[in-house]
Amino acid sequence: MSKQKAALRAQQQANRERRRRERAATPSRPRQDARRGRPGQPTGVRARRSRRRTSIAVALVLLLQLGAALWWRDWAANLAVLIVSAALATIVLGLLRRHR
Repeated sequence: MSKQKAALRAQQQANRERRRRERAATPSRPRQDARRGRPGQPTGVRARRSRRRTSIAVALVLLLQLGAALWWRDWAANLAVLIVSAALATIVLGLLRRHR
C-alpha cells in the first residue's frame, strides 16, 4: 500500500511540475482595460436586473406621485402619498431581492 501511495505522490508531483513549467512558458494575458459601465459598478446579469427593477419601482412611484398631484391639490395629501408609495416600493424591492 505504501508503494502505491509513494507512486501516486510522485505522479502528482510530476503533474504539478509539468503544469508549473507550462504556466511559466505561456505569456500572461494582458489586462482588459475596456469595461462597460461606470467604474465601480457591477456589470453582470444580476446587477442589470436589479438596476432595471429599481428603475421601474422609481418610475412607478413618480407616476403615482404625479397622479396624486393632479388628483388632489392639497400638499398634505401629496406628502402622504409620497411617504406611503416610497415605503411600499422599498418593501416590494426588498421582497423581490430575497426571492430571486
